[in-house]
Amino acid sequence: MLERILYEQYKLHCEKRIKVGNYDGFVANGNSYIVAPIAPLGGKEMTELTQYMHLLYNRGDSSFAPIERTIRGQLFFAGEETYYAVLRLPEKRNRMDDLSIGRELGIFHKRTIGYPYAKTSLNYYLSWKTFWLRRMEQLENWYEECKKESSKGDMDNIFIETFPYVLGLTENALQYIAEIEREEGVSNFPPPTICHERFSADTWNCGGNYVKLPTKWIVDQPTRDIAEFIRKDMYKENGIKNNCLRFINDYEKQMPLSKAAWRFLYARLLFPVDYYQYIEGYYSATTNETKQKYASLLRENLSEMVNYERNLMSFYDDVGLPSEQLQIPIIEWMKS
Repeated sequence: MLERILYEQYKLHCEKRIKVGNYDGFVANGNSYIVAPIAPLGGKEMTELTQYMHLLYNRGDSSFAPIERTIRGQLFFAGEETYYAVLRLPEKRNRMDDLSIGRELGIFHKRTIGYPYAKTSLNYYLSWKTFWLRRMEQLENWYEECKKESSKGDMDNIFIETFPYVLGLTENALQYIAEIEREEGVSNFPPPTICHERFSADTWNCGGNYVKLPTKWIVDQPTRDIAEFIRKDMYKENGIKNNCLRFINDYEKQMPLSKAAWRFLYARLLFPVDYYQYIEGYYSATTNETKQKYASLLRENLSEMVNYERNLMSFYDDVGLPSEQLQIPIIEWMKS
């Protein structure tokens, strides 16, 4: 099946099938490729993503896997359930164990500053409040509908019980963003760079090798990637110690964070994105298996929320940032 698609869509002859981490791959014309899922792109988005790849290449980054175009000029092909892209792996690939992710992310962001990014569906810059409000309103509607249901399952009851608390967190995040916009001014905001939907230690891990995949790229302010990287440790009892502090320190050696950047980072941590992802996934799922996966993830998430809230309270102290000296306001209920 894959061999036929590769020939019909790309005129590539698959010489050998390979596995690269979690990705299916193949060898053709002496090059190694992987096949990765991608959101369907319109014409503007394809143009933008192509320009991002040119930008990285022209600014000296050879560690990304360029997306191959089909013979019709598309950056993707349709699979049975989703869309896929074919990416050519770079010839020289460093091992993930040999690099500092914080340093590399700082260099990556620095390289992509100063480009006139177009406003497409790939661009989330200055849009957090809009997207968060939309997701909050959707869950509010589901919450009201769920309460009216005469027959409720376990997940319905969990949703009804926990959403008011999550709604409060969301409103705090929205208020915090509004205060930053009012007090800092757009001219002081972190500039747009190429970022990722949800950056983590595994984002650049391609079978143990360090490879950036353009299929994961979006445009946003750099604090998005930093917040998403450290978010997982916010659920731990020990919070953001050691690994995350090294990550932030290594990052700041390349890209120092301004006062406004720290505030945006904190605002993003305030927004309970994991809860939203799991609830949205559960109620949108079409199979029982998928529903159970999201139900399990949500239960685990809720069991760790006490740690998360405690780490939010001590966040600025944990990272060694003098919030009072920098006049960074702390949310009132976090002080108690």
